[in-house]
Parts: sequence; structure tokens; C-alpha cells
Amino acid sequence: IELARHLRGFGEIHGVEAPGLGAGESPVYPSFDEMVQFCSDSAAGVAGDGVYIGGHSLGGHIAFYLATMLLDRGIRPKGLIILDTPPRLGDIPVADADLTEEETRVFILAMGIGGMLDQDRDLLKDLPYEEAKKVLLDRAKNDPRVSAFLSEDYLDRFLRLQMHQLMYSRDVVLPRRKLDIPVYVFRTKNHAPEVAGLFSDWENYSVGEVTFVDIPGDH
Repeated sequence: IELARHLRGFGEIHGVEAPGLGAGESPVYPSFDEMVQFCSDSAAGVAGDGVYIGGHSLGGHIAFYLATMLLDRGIRPKGLIILDTPPRLGDIPVADADLTEEETRVFILAMGIGGMLDQDRDLLKDLPYEEAKKVLLDRAKNDPRVSAFLSEDYLDRFLRLQMHQLMYSRDVVLPRRKLDIPVYVFRTKNHAPEVAGLFSDWENYSVGEVTFVDIPGDH
């Protein structure tokens, strides 16, 4: 909600669903380069002059690449919107290194789906994976927009895709290129100081001044 307030007036929002998450789709585990190309192809009909390009978490890095691709084709986006991710994910201390596989699965669901449903993560962290899924599915019933697509099968496919992306996300390195378009970085306030400080490095990727916006909430 807080993010929506800051984005008021930005215009229409078009999202790209990750491959393999749609109803009836088979699981797909693309590389980072394949994800960039997939998003580029999917957004081809709407991404152009005067359009903001944005992404959350690893999607912020994909958005950066999409912006450079458009600029290289002579198309000038209105700006780049980075949602809660520093330029180098590999610099973030690994807080979950000691988690078991079961705990990691619950952690991913809590961060991804739980965050979308505003579910208290502390209520999920000690639950077995199957029970955590049931809690999220029950909570989703309160929002018809979410319950329309969220199912047990969706959660399982979401988890597998997220674990796949975690395996390579820390190795993604952005080219040291300064974009000549406005850059907006939204950062949630619950980051540890050593993580929050990493966001300032976005200044090395913009010709102009980067706009940083701190908003309540978690990743």
C-alpha cells in the first residue's frame, strides 16, 4: 500500500509472470540470461519510449538489463524503478546459511507469498512446509484476486523456481554502465544496516542523481 502511494500517477502497470507459473504450464528453470530475454520478449508490446521499467528483488536486475537493451535500440524509457534490491546480491550477508532444507522452503514461501498476503512470518517459520502452505492457502481465501491463482500446485512450482533462482542470483553482476535516465530505488526499512548501505551503490549506475525512497515493510 505504501509503495502504491509513491507510484500514484505513474500510469498503467504491466507485469510479466515467470515462465512455468501459469495454470497448466510445465515447470521451467531458465538461466538469468534466459529470464532477461523472456521478459524482453513478453514486454515487447508495451515497453517503449516514455515507459518506466521496473522490477523487484532479482527482477530489479532484469529491469536494469531491459533498460540497457531499450537504450541500445534508441528507445528511451521514462525511468528505471528498482524495488528493494542492491546492485550486487552477492554482497548481502547470507542470513539463512544454517537453515535446514525444510526451513529454507518455509522461509522462501514466507518471504514471497507470505509477504504478498501480509502474513506474519514468525507464525510460519516453525511450521513444517506442508502446514505452512495450508496457512497461506487459507489466508488467500480472504483476497479473491490472490485465491484466483494461488493453489497448492502453484506454491510448489513457485518454491522450485525460487530455489533455482537463489542458486545463481548471488553471481549476477551488472555491467558498470551509467544510465542516462532517471533511476528510482525503493528500499524497505526492515533491512539490517549492513544491507541497507548496499543500496547507495546504485549511484554508480546512473548519470544523474538517484532518487532513494524508504518505505515501511519487509522485502
